[in-house]
Amino acid sequence: MFDLSAHIKATPDDFFVEEQADLPLRERGDFTVYRLEKRGWNTVDALRDAARRLKISARACAYGGKKDRQAHTIQYVTIRGARAASVKAEGYVLQRCGFMERPMGPDLLRGNRFRIIVRGLAPEECAQFEERMPAVCAQGFINYFDDQRFGSWDPSQGFMAVKLLKSHWPGALKQYMTAPRGTDSPQDRRRKKAISGVWKNWPACR
Repeated sequence: MFDLSAHIKATPDDFFVEEQADLPLRERGDFTVYRLEKRGWNTVDALRDAARRLKISARACAYGGKKDRQAHTIQYVTIRGARAASVKAEGYVLQRCGFMERPMGPDLLRGNRFRIIVRGLAPEECAQFEERMPAVCAQGFINYFDDQRFGSWDPSQGFMAVKLLKSHWPGALKQYMTAPRGTDSPQDRRRKKAISGVWKNWPACR
């Protein structure tokens, strides 16, 4: 077994992700559909920046899934009420591609297409890749760590995934309800801090 941490995502273009979606596009609709292509931005921050430029609430934006910051990604998002043909900023471009009668959501996703460049492999590591690739193509690749699925590291509580694996349900619930994340809005951060301060006082938490 070898450690890939030093070999992937050396540059954003080393990790390319293109969202595959079934979009019920219309010539008109309450929701404008955009193709979001970005580098060096996560999905939430890019949409917040776009909303600021369009002078609308970030709550008008919707997406099917978050995409990495350290990557070159393409995905589809909707903005309620917006009609701008495009929004261009350093690191991302929103390009209008139609309209829908509903916001974007994960139910419209078919999956993601990846192109990953792995650098600096030794010859024996290349041989292991070639040996194992048929199994990966046939069975897929399990993603054991991802902050979208298991929560990110919290300095005081550790990894939520560890608590789940150990069936420590109260601890996992507390971390889910109180641990701040980088993509949290100010309102979410205030709510989590308040819940943490009254934990186990369930009426107060509610």
